[in-house]
Amino acid sequence: MREMKISTCTELKPKSRPTDNDQSRQAQHFKTGAGPDLFGKLTSHVRHWFTLSHHSISELVDGARFKRGYKQYWNGDFESAWKTLKPLAEKDDCAAQYYLGRMRARGEGIEKDLMQALRWWNASAGKGERWAQVEIGNLYENGRGIVQDSAKALKWYRRAADDGLAEAQVRVGFFYDNGIGVTANHNTARQWYIRAAVQGERNAYHNLAVHYARGLGVPADRQKALAWLKKAQPHQRHNADDAVGLK
Repeated sequence: MREMKISTCTELKPKSRPTDNDQSRQAQHFKTGAGPDLFGKLTSHVRHWFTLSHHSISELVDGARFKRGYKQYWNGDFESAWKTLKPLAEKDDCAAQYYLGRMRARGEGIEKDLMQALRWWNASAGKGERWAQVEIGNLYENGRGIVQDSAKALKWYRRAADDGLAEAQVRVGFFYDNGIGVTANHNTARQWYIRAAVQGERNAYHNLAVHYARGLGVPADRQKALAWLKKAQPHQRHNADDAVGLK
């Protein structure tokens, strides 16, 4: 299995706290007795900091829980991962929701159920999780568990691609190259491949090599095709003839 990097939806986001000036003014009130109801101010101050501390501890606990479930999943302990991540998913953690969808779709540690997978992925994707968006696109592209719909597949891939996911950018390019769910346009496809290639995506390198080898939207250029092919397959030796007939 290929380990995936998940979006920032599980990162701990600190709650807003009083500024240094706010704290300094409050400290002055406590020292001098300035302002009405000193005891009330002190009580409110303590309650405020207790609430902040409670949120911080809860976030740290949830973050640690996700990391534990993440490790369990990629170590193949799917049943433990499900038990660890499910409470987070029920609290609307989009990364945990993505993994529950993944386990449901693959029958990992729990019964396979594509409709339940789609339910978790929809919840995750709605919060911006790019891999969940890609998974939904894949379901629509291949008609897995739902009616095949290329236009909807492209829509979901495009959401992840617009947000910078290289794998999704290659998929969008492929749809434009082949006129899947959209009018074919090699130039648009190439722009998506270039965006993915900047991030080091090898499939984008290969597809760009094909464009220059076959003259898709650009003049055929064997040397440029070879240059992209070498990037796609850096551990193989290539010559100009290798760029001929790329598919």
